[in-house]
Amino acid sequence: MNLLLKFAPDHPYRFLGIGSEALALGDWEKAEAAFRRALQDGRLPTLLVRLGEVLRLRGGDARLEEALGLADEVLAKIPDHAGGHLLRARVLAQLGRWAEAAEETEVFLTFQPENAAGRLVRAQCRFEAGDLRGAGEEVQFLSSRKAQLDKRDVRTLRLLRSALLEKVKALRAGRGLPPPRRS
Repeated sequence: MNLLLKFAPDHPYRFLGIGSEALALGDWEKAEAAFRRALQDGRLPTLLVRLGEVLRLRGGDARLEEALGLADEVLAKIPDHAGGHLLRARVLAQLGRWAEAAEETEVFLTFQPENAAGRLVRAQCRFEAGDLRGAGEEVQFLSSRKAQLDKRDVRTLRLLRSALLEKVKALRAGRGLPPPRRS
């Protein structure tokens, strides 16, 4: 690889590396610029997903819609691309399109059922749909897998756990509690 980059300094993999490093450091602007530069030489699915993830992290409706378009482009080329399904699910959730996010998450989890990021999206979707038990089960599953989540997702998990506890407390305080689960 180093030999390739020595003789071809504008190779897309150089920019993939730069973008990936910037993404890991939280420099989303630099990561976005590097991934966009890499895409000038071809629309490789991995690059599309990476750019989509950066756009998702940077937020804003225009960026989220672009990220959704990139996920759709990947899935049009490779319908079983797990990264494309996860990106699509996460973007849909961020846009508040919970039913669509839930469907996409289930597709993704058929490929990677133990994936913590996918299970976090599933937990959020279940919570938003009012399925407190299902959300609680996912939060419990994720509590033992925090190391698999990035810092931002760990924060989301904490917020979701707090919201779930508040909702349960409110139900117990007199608004009705769902019946106990029977095994």
